Amino acid sequence: MLVLDSAVEITMADEKFSLAAGETIVMPADVPHAVLAAENMQFVLAVMFQASH
Repeated sequence: MLVLDSAVEITMADEKFSLAAGETIVMPADVPHAVLAAENMQFVLAVMFQASH
């Protein structure tokens, strides 16, 4: 996740992270996570999958 503007609070498992515009975070699919924005914000979310052989 790349925060484009404003700010956001990310919770992964029991740990909280505060991100501002221009900051990124990786949220593994197997870890419970939540996103909380106090105001409208824009972000880019890239979802990646590992190719199976």
